[in-house]
Amino acid sequence: MSSPTISLRVVISGVVLGIIGCLLTFDLSLQQQTGLGFSLFGLLLIVLMIAFASVHKIQPIKRNLVTLLPLLFFTLMLCIRSSITLTTMNIAGAGASLLLFAYFYRSGSLLNLSIIEVIIKGITSGIEVCFQPFTELLQASKWFSTQREHWRVLAPLARGILITVPVVGVFVILLSSADQVFADLVQRALQLITFQTAENLGLQIVYAGFIGWAVIGAMAVSLIERKEKRSPDLADDDQPASQPESARAPLFSLGYTEAVMLLTSVCAVFAAFVAIQFAYLFGGGSNLDSYTYATYLHRGFIELVLVALLTLGTALTLNYATVRRTPTRVNVIRGLNTLLILLTFVILASAFQRLRLYELTYGFTSLRLLIYVFIAWLAFTFAGFIASLYWTPRSINVFTVTALIAAFGFAATLDVINPDLFVAWQNINRGNVDPLHLTTLSEEAVPALITLVDAPEAGLRSIVRSRLLQLRQQLEDQAERSDWRAFNLDRYNALMALQAVDGLEARTTLTLGITDFTDLRAGMTVSEITRKFGFPYSSFGVDLYGEFSVSRNALTLTYQIGEDRFVEMSIDSQEGLQAICQRTTGGDRCEPIKLKN
Repeated sequence: MSSPTISLRVVISGVVLGIIGCLLTFDLSLQQQTGLGFSLFGLLLIVLMIAFASVHKIQPIKRNLVTLLPLLFFTLMLCIRSSITLTTMNIAGAGASLLLFAYFYRSGSLLNLSIIEVIIKGITSGIEVCFQPFTELLQASKWFSTQREHWRVLAPLARGILITVPVVGVFVILLSSADQVFADLVQRALQLITFQTAENLGLQIVYAGFIGWAVIGAMAVSLIERKEKRSPDLADDDQPASQPESARAPLFSLGYTEAVMLLTSVCAVFAAFVAIQFAYLFGGGSNLDSYTYATYLHRGFIELVLVALLTLGTALTLNYATVRRTPTRVNVIRGLNTLLILLTFVILASAFQRLRLYELTYGFTSLRLLIYVFIAWLAFTFAGFIASLYWTPRSINVFTVTALIAAFGFAATLDVINPDLFVAWQNINRGNVDPLHLTTLSEEAVPALITLVDAPEAGLRSIVRSRLLQLRQQLEDQAERSDWRAFNLDRYNALMALQAVDGLEARTTLTLGITDFTDLRAGMTVSEITRKFGFPYSSFGVDLYGEFSVSRNALTLTYQIGEDRFVEMSIDSQEGLQAICQRTTGGDRCEPIKLKN
C-alpha cells in the first residue's frame, strides 16, 4: 500500500492524534457527555487526513468528497446538541460518514454503487480500520531496521532533553512561588496535559491507544488505491424507459413469471388492506369505537412500518434479480413495482394517521416526533426507488443517492428540529401540557419549560419547578467538574437561563384535602389530573400515559390527603377517569367519591 516511510508517518500521526484525542475527550467520556473537545478532535482528524494525502501527492476523487458534508455536520453537532438521543445519532452519523469518506477518498465511485454495495463497502471500511494498523506497524518497523546507522544523530537530542527538562522545571517552580498568577497558569496547563488521578492512568493509556489505533486505520484506509471494476458506459446518460435491460450477472436470478405472480399477489393483498383503511381508519377516529386506541393504533403502527420496510426490500430484490429480456417485460415489472410502492405509500399514510390519532388522545412526545420524521424520510426513500425505475443516469445510482440522503437527512432533521424543545413548545402552545412527560425532557427543553414556572395550575407549577431545579443542579455540577473542552451550546444556554430563574424548589407533594377531589369530572386525563394535583403519591399500571395498556382501567393514581388517608383514581386508557374513592391505610374498603359528568 505504501512505503515504510509513509507507514511510519501514519503511525506517528496516529500516536500524536491519539494523545491529543485523549486530552480533548477523556474527561467527557467518563462523564458520558459530548462537547467542544469531541468536535475539535473530529475536525483535527479530517484536516490531518486531507493534509497528509495532499503532502504525499494523493488526490481525492472529488465526487466522493460529498461524504464530507454529513461528516462535518455531525461532528459540529456534537458540541451543539446535548440530549442522549441526538448525541447517539450524531456519533453514529459521524462514524458512518467517516468510514465512507476513508474508503472512497482515493478510489471508487460512491454514487454509482447500489445501496447494498455501499453498505458492504462501509462494513469493509470498518473492518479495514480495525486491522490495517497491523500492516502499518509492520511496515514502520522495516524503516527502523534500515536506519540503525543513523541512530547516533539522536544522541545529542536525548542529552539535550535530559539537561533541559530539570533546569526548566526548577525555574518554573521558583517563578510559580514568586507570582500567584503565573502559578495558576502553570497549574491549569499541567491539568490539561497530565493525568488527573493515578487510578485513571491505565485507563487513559488504553483510551489514547484506542483513538490512535482508529486514526492509523482511518488514515491508512484513505490512502489505499483500490482496483474497482467499472461497469461499461452506456451510450446515453439516461436509458429509455422502454429499452430492455442488458444482460446482467446477478448473484441470483428469478424468472419473469414467478416475479409477476409474487408482485401481483402482494399488490392484491395491499389493495384490500388499503380499501379497508380508506373506509375505516381514514374516516376518522369515530370509526374505532369498538377498539381501544392502545390496541388498534399503537400496535398497528409498528406492524405497518415493518410492512413498509419489508416491501422496500422485496421490491429491491425483485427489481435486481428478475430476468427481463423484452421491453414489454421490463415495463410490466416496472409497473408492478410502481403499483406496489404506491400502495405502500397509502400504508405509510395509514401508519401516520394512526400515530396522529394516538397523539391527539395521549399528547405529543419526542418519540412520536422522531417517528413522524422517520415516516417522512421513509416516504422520500420510496419516491427515490420509483424514480430509479424510470431514470437510470450513467454517472449515479438514483436509489443509492436517495437512500444515503434519507439516512443522513433523518438524523440531521432531528438535529435541526431539536425534538425536546420543539415538543415542549408545541404542547405549551396547544394548551395540552403533560406534566409527567416534562420530567423526561432533557435540558434542551429548558427555554420552553421556564415559561411554565408561574403556571396557574398548582400541580403543573410544582412539577415544572422541581424539574428545572433538578436540571440546574445537574448542569452546575457538570460545569464545576468540567472545563472548556466540555462546552456544549445547548447545555450552556440552559444553564444561563436557569440561573436567572428564582423560586425553583425540590420535588414536593402538594397539601391536599378531600374537598379538592369533589369537583373532578368523568373522563379527565392523566395530564389534566397531574396539572391540578402534581406528583401522585404512587401509580399502578403498565404506563403512566396508557400507551401500552391492553385492557381498561389499566392505571391507578394515588394521592395522599392525610396522615393515613389516600384518594385512588381509576383511569381507562381511552375513556379517561372512570372512578375515584377514598381509602384509609390498612382499610379493606374504598369509599366512592361521586364524579361530575
